[in-house]
Amino acid sequence: MDDWFATNRANWDDRAVIHAVSTFYDVEGWLRDEPGPTPLERSALGDVDGLSLVHLQCHIGTDTLRWARVGATVTGVDFSTLAIREATTLARRARLAERSRFLCANVYDAPEILGGERFDLVYVSLGSLCWLPSIEGWAKVVARLLTPGGRLYVHDVHPLSNSLDDDGERLAFGYFESAEPLVFDSDETYTDGAALPVLRPLSGTTRSPTSLARCDATVSWWTPSTNSTGRCLRSFPGSRNQAREPGRSRGTGPEYLWPSRWWRTERPSSAFAR
Repeated sequence: MDDWFATNRANWDDRAVIHAVSTFYDVEGWLRDEPGPTPLERSALGDVDGLSLVHLQCHIGTDTLRWARVGATVTGVDFSTLAIREATTLARRARLAERSRFLCANVYDAPEILGGERFDLVYVSLGSLCWLPSIEGWAKVVARLLTPGGRLYVHDVHPLSNSLDDDGERLAFGYFESAEPLVFDSDETYTDGAALPVLRPLSGTTRSPTSLARCDATVSWWTPSTNSTGRCLRSFPGSRNQAREPGRSRGTGPEYLWPSRWWRTERPSSAFAR
């Protein structure tokens, strides 16, 4: 599995650079508009002023820093050094550096990297759980990071969507967690911008620089995994927001023609546990 971590880390390093200058993330617009959390998230978590929040798999920090804007003290954790670099830069440019920090670490190493620190909120946003080889291991990490009475909030794609074909009509991939990941090889990412590089040497792995390993787990698996750590799932609302990962866009708007089968869903789901 270390080989696949190295593969995915290299891929996400490349993605971070592309995403930071993409119109999809629109960093300059983000800085100008100063968005806070989405209404769905604010409704679920309420007033977070003065609370501590850790965002697991935070990528370039745009979702993390939304919570800093409404008063939370935030910590972002991601295994991509370049994503952490972009997030740290974004925090400084947004004048949110005093209420935020970003650390580079594998999500499973987060409790050690954070020195046993605990948080009022653990936050996980779109496109996170499908990359994890063990949801049970992830749930144990969450339990170690939460204060007594702390809350976990997950907003992610329903895993059934990862099992469907391009037309969304037939099951084409496994639904249950498996020991071996699904492997995709493409120079495309889910935003506009440049293609992923294909000629860069990939240190520490035998895989192609454009390979990506996805490890899906069903709701029926990660829900009891969370409950088994002593955290009780309080709600599981659905949403009709689109959350698809396209191939590299050739347009500039929010809708694209997507030849690649990555995520295909119109129903991301949220889960709230404490």
